[in-house]
Amino acid sequence: MKGILYLIPTPIAPDSADASFTAFDPAILLPLRHFIVEEIKTARRFLRKLYPDFPIDSCQFTLLNEHTVKADYPDLLQPAFDGFNMVLMSEAGLPCVADPGWQIVALAHEAGINVKPMPGPSSLMQALMASGFIGQQFVFHGYLPVIPAQRVNMLKQIEKDALNKHYTQIFIETPYRNQQMLNSIINALRPDTMLCIASGIQTEQESIVVQTVADWKMNDVRLLKTPSVFLIYS
Repeated sequence: MKGILYLIPTPIAPDSADASFTAFDPAILLPLRHFIVEEIKTARRFLRKLYPDFPIDSCQFTLLNEHTVKADYPDLLQPAFDGFNMVLMSEAGLPCVADPGWQIVALAHEAGINVKPMPGPSSLMQALMASGFIGQQFVFHGYLPVIPAQRVNMLKQIEKDALNKHYTQIFIETPYRNQQMLNSIINALRPDTMLCIASGIQTEQESIVVQTVADWKMNDVRLLKTPSVFLIYS
């Protein structure tokens, strides 16, 4: 009999990793010893914060990140093929959503491995909730192109979709490029397009600001290098 693959969310703000924070019963982790993780150090810290006596040294941690090749995916799931229950977790938030892991889940389904998602924090959904933009129809684009000209073209297409379809458009950026993204937005988009930037969600530096593109430009905002979600609506 094959094992179960549990999809375990981790805190957006690392300091909030404790048993009272989790939206699922963390006790399900106690018997588990096989973990697919984006960062081993983060996973170990999360488990130790939940349970200081968690037997970390008895666990197998396997990395899944941008350097993992497709040929290695079956090996990652080998414990489940052998009948052991497993965990897939990301660096922060929900696994597989703007994070590695969806290919592993797809392979698990193909192989008949039961997949159990646990509830948890999502900066994307929290930003959408707090934006005041439509939550019935929305599109998440992930990361936009790094090359400036390509990024501007993508932004204009996203704005066009927001204007024509009235869908909220959501995307993210690597924190150290937040200011570059904002500069591209205010120089490329219509002055009356609405822009929400939700930064540092669930941290002491949390900031959620909604303004027109014109107001963002006029206020000459300087963004911090903190994880941020960008949302536009027209």
